[in-house]
Amino acid sequence: MYWFGALESGQLFRQYLVEQGWQLPMTFSAIENIDDLDQVIDRFHHYPQQQNARLLCAGVHCSPPSDKSGVVGEAGFAWIAGHAGKVISGRPERQDKADETPVRLAEHVMKSAAMKDMPEHCLALQKSVAEELQQSGWPTLDHILEVFWGELQGISPFVAMSIAVFQSRENQQPCGWLAQDAQRKSIIGVITIDKEQ
Repeated sequence: MYWFGALESGQLFRQYLVEQGWQLPMTFSAIENIDDLDQVIDRFHHYPQQQNARLLCAGVHCSPPSDKSGVVGEAGFAWIAGHAGKVISGRPERQDKADETPVRLAEHVMKSAAMKDMPEHCLALQKSVAEELQQSGWPTLDHILEVFWGELQGISPFVAMSIAVFQSRENQQPCGWLAQDAQRKSIIGVITIDKEQ
C-alpha cells in the first residue's frame, strides 16, 4: 500500500480496509510526488508477473480556500493498479529545466505510451499549466478544472491522473492530463486504453 498525505490518515484508511476484510501489509509507504510514483511503478514491474498482483495507491489532501477562487482545495484518490486493466498510465514528464520545451515533454509522454497521435482530450487542473504547455500541440485549454478543485498542491498530479482515467474509460480514447506539483512545476501525462482487455 502506498499513501499520499498525513500518515495518521493513511493509518486510519488502512485500518478501515482491514476491518472490511482486505488483506494488507502492516505498514505502508509514503508517496509525496510524481518521482515517488515512478519508483513505485519501477518496483512493481520487478514483481512476479502474477495475474492477480495488485498495488493500492491512495491519498487525501485538504487546504484552505484559495484567494483566487474561494474554493477549498480538498481531494482524495484511490487506485488499484495491476499488470492488466482497462487503462494504462503512461509515464508522466515534469518540466524541470528551461530547455525542456512543451513539445519535447509531449513527445516523451507519447513515446512512453506508444502513441503516434496526440490525444483528442486533455484536462488541466491549473490554467497556468494549460497555458504554459499549450505549445505542445495538445488541446490544453479545452478542459481547465481549477475552479472546481481549488488549490490541491502536491496531490494535484494524482487527481489529474484519476480524472483522466474516468475520461479515457468513458470515451474509450486516450486522455492527456496536466497539473502542477507542490513546487509549481508543470507535469504532463496521458492515460490510454488497454486494447488487450
